[in-house]
Amino acid sequence: MIGRTLAGRYQIAGRVGAGSMGTVYRARHLPMARDVALKILHPDRALDVESKARFFREARATSALFSPNTVTVYDFGEGDTGELYLAMELLEGESLGARLRRIGRLPWREAIVVAIAALHSLNEAHAKGIIHRDLKPDNLLFARANDGSGREIVKLLDFGIAKILHDEELRLSPLETAAGTVFGTPRYMSPEQAQGKTLDPRSDLYSLGVILFHMVTGEAPFTDADAILVMAHHIKTIPARPAELEPSVPQALEAIILGALAKETDARPPSAQSMADALETVLLAATPEGSLRSRSSLQASLRTATLACLVTLASASAIFLIARAIIPTVPLAPLARTVAQTTAVLAEAPLAPPISEHENRVVPMVLDEPLGSTGESTPSVAAPAVRAPSSSQTVPPTATTAIPPKSAARAPAAAVRSVEPESSEPAAKRPTYERFE
Repeated sequence: MIGRTLAGRYQIAGRVGAGSMGTVYRARHLPMARDVALKILHPDRALDVESKARFFREARATSALFSPNTVTVYDFGEGDTGELYLAMELLEGESLGARLRRIGRLPWREAIVVAIAALHSLNEAHAKGIIHRDLKPDNLLFARANDGSGREIVKLLDFGIAKILHDEELRLSPLETAAGTVFGTPRYMSPEQAQGKTLDPRSDLYSLGVILFHMVTGEAPFTDADAILVMAHHIKTIPARPAELEPSVPQALEAIILGALAKETDARPPSAQSMADALETVLLAATPEGSLRSRSSLQASLRTATLACLVTLASASAIFLIARAIIPTVPLAPLARTVAQTTAVLAEAPLAPPISEHENRVVPMVLDEPLGSTGESTPSVAAPAVRAPSSSQTVPPTATTAIPPKSAARAPAAAVRSVEPESSEPAAKRPTYERFE
């Protein structure tokens, strides 16, 4: 087959692997210039009606699934010389079965992540009336992502013996649904599957419970060499507690595993989603307290910073509105700049000492120089005339009030109220102050 072009568009480049149903090749989809995994049914199988129906059932079942945790099917059909093929995404990685044979078992947190990914795939399949019926470690693949990150994505493979519940065209034949007919891998099949009974989605949950048991303990619940004996154990024997074989398994995780391995279907989780939610709860509960505390502290700091920003903004807005009401003729742009500068100074400088109720308060409005200047000159502005509360005389625009240096003693109140003669300085450099008794 290598070197041939199948169906006029798949150029076969090499052999990837083989199974009882067919052989998988690496091929190039010529019109799209994309590498795919091309599964071709064995020639002798293609002549068998049941095998042919099973092959197309896998193609139709898998092509209806779009979960990122399910292998993607691009195309299927029959070649020019009668070969039945299935074109899928080309995945590179290691199967869960190979990993368990290599390292023995997985840390229980990693096992939960794998199980949740498989449950996400099953949740979509079950919602579309598809029961996998052949869940086992070799059908779960740690696929390397194609984005160059090196991360792994768990993919569920091989829907070759999937049972279709809602599609009349793809329902199992009478031979496949006959009482006593058994499909699947004995070590991972459910009690009802071992007895050839009618299956529902909870059969897949039992099989996933067996896989989860295997991942955290390093072995399946029943490991007899005789397949008939293994199936009998699934029907009658209560499995050992996972924590007895691996003490690190949390009690909550053990309860979920044993619940999935219940002999009666009604005692198992009602759906793949509910089992995934329970596993996620265990994973979240196992988060170190220090991480939770750090997260809470970070959230509290963010809330405090946000509140401080809101208070500062409100204060600046209030200052702006008050100043605008007092001096409506002041241009908006310089006043806005002054508000921002004043807010910054107030946030950094210590509070000034209180002023006696008998002293006059002098409030300068600085518009042309920043506050907090290190120069010795006193900032000044030109301002409109202001009427003093104690006199009916209007203060001329050129009037000024001197501010003594910081080193000098405070002048008497009468001196502060005095008005100096008109200065010879330009109007832009002469300050005018509002005075209040």
